[in-house]
Amino acid sequence: MGRSYELPMLADRLGRAIEETGLQRPDGYAECARRVRLYAAIGQTLRTLAPEVYGSRPDALAAAADDGRDLRFGERRALRRQARSLWIASGKPSREELCAALTEAAEQLTE
Repeated sequence: MGRSYELPMLADRLGRAIEETGLQRPDGYAECARRVRLYAAIGQTLRTLAPEVYGSRPDALAAAADDGRDLRFGERRALRRQARSLWIASGKPSREELCAALTEAAEQLTE
């Protein structure tokens, strides 16, 4: 049996998060659930990448971290350097890990 205070507490926290981020209030349960999943994904991203990732074109950084074949050499090199500087998790990321984290951040921005 669930605890009766959990849903109102979740609604309150979601409301505060929405106010802080400037997003529109969700319409209905499904939208609330999607928003909670988005905030959880952002929390995971912020354990891996610096918050500045969201203002630094993570889609372009992910492309550069991947193969970067559509970028000029100098641009690809600069974007890869920038991408690596955003990594805050322990250890040095593999190219695949860095690309996946940046791709996730880019997808979060589209939601």
